[in-house]
Amino acid sequence: MLPSFIVGPDIRAGTLKVVDIGLQAAPEYLYVAHPEGRKVSAKLRALVDWLRTAFGDPPYWEVGADDNGGRPR
Repeated sequence: MLPSFIVGPDIRAGTLKVVDIGLQAAPEYLYVAHPEGRKVSAKLRALVDWLRTAFGDPPYWEVGADDNGGRPR
């Protein structure tokens, strides 16, 4: 199983086809660690905000995808 940001364009173009094997990849998350009990710095807040904008919701590679989000099933 390859991630949708790699194969999504080829699936949408029809050069690759989704083969249903009865499994779906688990969602992945990005975490930012910082010391507990301390106020988040402006630099860290700016980084987190930039990452949210850069990846988007849904992620930019899934925008305009089919009803499966371009994800392999």
